[in-house]
Amino acid sequence: MPGEKIEEGLAPSQVLNNKLGYNGQKLVIRGKVSPEPAVCEKKECPAEDPCCGCPLGRHLFITDVSSVLSQKAQGRLRLLNTEGKPLCQRKEGKCEYDCQDWKEGVAYDVSGEFFAERPPPGWQMSLEYYFLVSGKSEVRAVGLGESLGNMFGELKEMLKGVRSSGYYVIE
Repeated sequence: MPGEKIEEGLAPSQVLNNKLGYNGQKLVIRGKVSPEPAVCEKKECPAEDPCCGCPLGRHLFITDVSSVLSQKAQGRLRLLNTEGKPLCQRKEGKCEYDCQDWKEGVAYDVSGEFFAERPPPGWQMSLEYYFLVSGKSEVRAVGLGESLGNMFGELKEMLKGVRSSGYYVIE
């Protein structure tokens, strides 16, 4: 809508501490992105799909950029695409996931809309909450710690490009 106010620069913990207050609002959240672990069921799979026991989608979560907060205080906010599906999808016939161009551990400004289900009477917490992503931009420098992290990430990418030079990167 024209003239609609969008809150910017919110940390995921700010949104999670006031879920119902931000419900249905368009926001820009700043945080680091990481994928959830892929939990696969052990079973016999056909040769054309060696990971048939793995989920088709894998969620990305955004957490506060600040490392001063404990992991518990940070909270994790699940990111979904505009259709409400996980941002990482399993590649057909492979045990790998395509997370588009999202980079793990990188800080982003993520725009979209936050949703939280109202809790049942007597409960304090929402049962379901998530963030529908409409756009993102990588944050280059947030502070000294983030700048160093970005620098090491860029150095690692540069070293990957010179594989024939006798150097290699262990991941």
